[in-house]
Amino acid sequence: MKHRLAALTAVAAVAIGSPAAAAFGPDLPDPCTLLSESEVVDLTGRTIVQVDEDDAEPGENVRYCQWQQSGGQLVIFLSPTTAGDFAVTAPEAEWLAENSYWLAGHLFVRHDKLQIDVYSRGGSDARNLADAKQVVDVVIPRL
Repeated sequence: MKHRLAALTAVAAVAIGSPAAAAFGPDLPDPCTLLSESEVVDLTGRTIVQVDEDDAEPGENVRYCQWQQSGGQLVIFLSPTTAGDFAVTAPEAEWLAENSYWLAGHLFVRHDKLQIDVYSRGGSDARNLADAKQVVDVVIPRL
């Protein structure tokens, strides 16, 4: 839980007041529109029990959508970032590529001026990472 909270704090700290936040503007996409419920089930193998939307106002710097699932959950957070902001991570982060790392159960990916944070829970760490990678592969072309 401590690592998850640290990861969420990092998302908020980067998004609030960063130069990227001003550069991205009020058009941060709604993550709930990026995947259909059937896609969430197909990508994770778990049925959806409830969907929690962020109810964000225009101009908010963090957006999220959470799909509560039987035996797990999938959450997508979107926030503005820059290459410099994104490179600042906790020492225990496992870099997967120049634009992505795994930390505390979250897959963080930088796509242009956007940070995508996918949290998939319900399987082993390896399965959760694989699910998160699949989600990112589906979501990026829709941004």
